[in-house]
Amino acid sequence: MLKDSAYARRLFTAFGFESRQTNSPMAAKPPTDENRPNVGTAFDYLARFWLKRQHPDAETYPWNAVNGAVMLEQRAASDPRYAGLAQAARESLASATAEYVDYIRTGNPTDGLMCAALDLAELDVVCRAWVTVGIGAERRIGDVADLHNLWKVMERGDLGCLHAPIRLNPDFGIASTLVRGADADIVADDVLVDIKTGRKPTFTLKHFRQLAGYAALQRLAERPDFREVGVYLARYGKLLTVGADCIYGSPGFSKFLAKFQLHAEDMFGPWERPGGQ
Repeated sequence: MLKDSAYARRLFTAFGFESRQTNSPMAAKPPTDENRPNVGTAFDYLARFWLKRQHPDAETYPWNAVNGAVMLEQRAASDPRYAGLAQAARESLASATAEYVDYIRTGNPTDGLMCAALDLAELDVVCRAWVTVGIGAERRIGDVADLHNLWKVMERGDLGCLHAPIRLNPDFGIASTLVRGADADIVADDVLVDIKTGRKPTFTLKHFRQLAGYAALQRLAERPDFREVGVYLARYGKLLTVGADCIYGSPGFSKFLAKFQLHAEDMFGPWERPGGQ
């Protein structure tokens, strides 16, 4: 969201957050070889799929992968060199949509669903960073197996304790434009949850800074404050949260909010609210 510079890190010192960790053993060990970062993004999609089936009334926001496919289509329209990638993106998106619909109908997490999530992750990174490597590539058996293991942990883990109302992949309204687009993984009953598939059993300061940034966007969007913020440690099946009053109730929050906006504008340009607000 914001560049992880020394200045950006200093913005968050007002909150005095201390990292915490789970004592539970790792339940989904990653492959021995280093798996691609997109496995984490793929699992973000899978977790939201699972929650949608558990909570049919959950509010779902558009997939970022769709925006990635649209961007490739637009580039291909002016540069024929991207025609093949655009075609692969169309096919991946169509296949992934079919797998998602089939899962919602049957509840069966197939290999096809795991591959679909990996395809969506590749398109997601096009949207976020204009990286096109991997689109239409053959999926590694290790990555598919890893996602299956994460899924099994999820089925008996803390995500099942989330309560409605649930919003999946929500943005922050007009405030998202301040940082050229930002969205969360899950908001459930005013609890903001970010999904992490890393090996460490820890809710870190780096995680907290990300969540505090989202909390700032929520306030700038003039939406109700979050009640709690936290991370779901997917390899452990554990949800670790803190009360959001440690952010909003901090004596330095108002100053932080102003500096946060200035830093974002320095990175992305002036923020113009509708109606000149």
